[in-house]
Amino acid sequence: MIANNKWLIIIAILGCLCLHAAAESKQKPSYLKQIYSKSLKPESQIGILNDEMVILQKSKRTHFWSVDLIGSDGKLLKKESFKTNSTFHPTSIFQANKNKVYILTYNPDRSNHGIIYSYQLGHSLHLIHHFSGKDGTEPTSLVVTKTGEIVGITLFGGLNNKGVVFSITNGKYNVIHSFGGNDGALPSDLIQNVNGTLYGCTYRGGKYNDGVIFTITLNGTYHILHDFDGIHGALPLSLVAGLHDHLYGTTTGIYGFNMDKKNKPILKYPMPNFGNVVFSISDNGSYHIIHKFNGTDGLIPTGIVIGENKILYGSTTYGGRANFGNIYRITPNGKYSVMHSFKTFNAHQLLSIHQNNYLIEFKVLNGIGKSVLKEYQI
Repeated sequence: MIANNKWLIIIAILGCLCLHAAAESKQKPSYLKQIYSKSLKPESQIGILNDEMVILQKSKRTHFWSVDLIGSDGKLLKKESFKTNSTFHPTSIFQANKNKVYILTYNPDRSNHGIIYSYQLGHSLHLIHHFSGKDGTEPTSLVVTKTGEIVGITLFGGLNNKGVVFSITNGKYNVIHSFGGNDGALPSDLIQNVNGTLYGCTYRGGKYNDGVIFTITLNGTYHILHDFDGIHGALPLSLVAGLHDHLYGTTTGIYGFNMDKKNKPILKYPMPNFGNVVFSISDNGSYHIIHKFNGTDGLIPTGIVIGENKILYGSTTYGGRANFGNIYRITPNGKYSVMHSFKTFNAHQLLSIHQNNYLIEFKVLNGIGKSVLKEYQI
């Protein structure tokens, strides 16, 4: 009788586990289908050119870099290389026009304040601007306006070493705004909306030193749309233009947790929120939080993009099922769901998206000395 009861208990437990697993899978469906995966060198950078992936990484030949053009189906479309020098250290890639990209570089080990290059497929590298420090240090983002000007930001440098907004028109470089602290410090992103209006955010500075969202014109007219106060958002990292003159973005928040020996945060859930949010803001400065992270659903978001379906996609560095971050999706009205949970630590995750809703994840693996590029179909 005892033996029979034992088996009945085991069957009951197994049945409960199956029901729990079924319920969990029903609550958290799989949104992502991996279609491409490749290990890259840690210095590698990725960008988008005509809805295709551009992979830039060091070649085996000294001072040469290879350029791979990858189609949305994961197949190699084109491969070529160019020669440069030992100071070349790319940090990001931006599309310039149909066949050209801009490459931002920065190499602090060689007293290099940063360089902007242009590269056209089938051609050599062309220097656009060499930063001196006074006119900016460490370029991080740029856009090409509808009238053809280059507008960008540097993290440091300028009059107060707190970063600048610059423009390049017909090859002439101009600093159009130098941050002083009260108006923001350490600019972290710059975008333009469908109407061509320029928006940006700073990681620090402003009224509470927790960052600002600003708008700026080509002639340097600067206006703060929002000051982050720490509780309702702190340390903004990324912006994306949405519908009806709305912007969306993320703030990394302020946390004081400890790390274990595997570089994993020691967390207790649910965590109090210290400005770790996804937000929306209108062009008149109307600010709304559409999601607050508590740790179980992610922690410290690193970027956000928007798809053709008008759904927002992002990644977090920590939190989630294994405390190693996740990929999530969220609607403009705040409906949030986790798409994928990471099982290992990633020092950084960057997301971009194709026009055909292919999501690109770029992971720099901590302490392993390599990067992994993955592409998913949503």
